[in-house]
Amino acid sequence: MDIQQKLMDEFKHLCQFKTKAITINGTAKDGEEFKVLPRRFANDTAISGFLVNEEQLLVKTLCFFDGKVDTIFVDVERKKRINLFEIANNTLTKSKLVALKTNDMTIEACDALVRYHFQDDLREKNIIVIGTGNLASKITLRLSERQANVFILGRNEKKERLVTNGLNSFLPAYSPKIKLLRNQNGSVQLDAIISFISGKFTEESLLNQHLRKETFIVDGGINNFSGGFIKRVIEQGMTITRLDVRLGLPYQFLSTSDFATNFFTDVYGEKKWNEEYLVSGGFIGEEGAVIVDNIKEPVQIIGIADGMGGVKHNEKLTESNRESIRKIKEAISIGM
Repeated sequence: MDIQQKLMDEFKHLCQFKTKAITINGTAKDGEEFKVLPRRFANDTAISGFLVNEEQLLVKTLCFFDGKVDTIFVDVERKKRINLFEIANNTLTKSKLVALKTNDMTIEACDALVRYHFQDDLREKNIIVIGTGNLASKITLRLSERQANVFILGRNEKKERLVTNGLNSFLPAYSPKIKLLRNQNGSVQLDAIISFISGKFTEESLLNQHLRKETFIVDGGINNFSGGFIKRVIEQGMTITRLDVRLGLPYQFLSTSDFATNFFTDVYGEKKWNEEYLVSGGFIGEEGAVIVDNIKEPVQIIGIADGMGGVKHNEKLTESNRESIRKIKEAISIGM
């Protein structure tokens, strides 16, 4: 089947739904220039996905769907020389272009999966993270912040130490420190193994002494483990799963969600009301500005801005400040 036919098949699928979108992803792996990804559905939106690593195929895909779908999500992370987002920005004229952060979406999916498995309690759980790259480092930090005991296992000890020291340098003070698995003996019994490497893991024997029946294994890098290893752990009663990044879709849709849109139109910003200056949603106002909870239709007064990013203490309020508060309270009570 040629690429044009694949594009038409995906569009035919999307036409069944009112709101349509596509995602275009890149990959650091060699050998894949174009691939149709599993279909998804989130936030009342039907989504077809494509992996594209060649400029002509990218432009062909973009031009085919431009104006036919509401939104085109394009991977902004540069995993190869090709700049997918830049090309999309120069090509699209009708559909809305939104930057896609696939690595962040993957981490959100993995975090949600692990929290679900352990019923949202990772305290004192012993977890190995295999890998020292972008994804492995991010999930290591996230799990340690959730009070798990995390051990790093990479391709070599030098890189392991570099990443471990870096992450430990800015962990919250009382979070468990990240450690190297190579410094541990078989007494560390694992609650979970999470793998985020770009190829096959070649040191599976290092894991054997740490495994137990309850060990939960996540193949985040997809096909990181050998068939023999997978067969053995299943036979021993362990749970092993490949990460489905659909779990992270709500994160990707945050920027285009009604909640985010309403935040920027209704909550965040500044405005003049009669002679009063109002700010909300974290917007730092000048001295004397009235800080409210909602810039469009406020219902609560937070205080008076001190002009330096803070809120004035009550004893430092001037008569003018108090009069401003009185006026806004009165306006709120009758619906400003």
